[in-house]
Amino acid sequence: MSGPRVDLHRRAHRSEAKAPVGHVFVPPVRLRKLLWLPAIIGVAWAVHTYGTPHLRFSYEYSGSYDHPTYLRCTYVGWHSTTIRPSNGQCPLFLFFRSEGE
Repeated sequence: MSGPRVDLHRRAHRSEAKAPVGHVFVPPVRLRKLLWLPAIIGVAWAVHTYGTPHLRFSYEYSGSYDHPTYLRCTYVGWHSTTIRPSNGQCPLFLFFRSEGE
């Protein structure tokens, strides 16, 4: 019974001649490694267009606590600043661009 087993073994592990391969293009960078690139470009575009986010840190107001009219608001973030709102409103988050832009 060892005869047929040897034949099956030889058939399974027989090396077949492979066709010669021409020049194969190998990309320098795989596309799946660049999937993060659109997200980074989107963040850079948003920062350039709208500025960086800032959080209201402190404020001065007049009127009642329920309906304040803000006189001065200080925001902390990449470019911390204090503003005097013309409409009396200071949202909790604002986007500010740097002074040079």
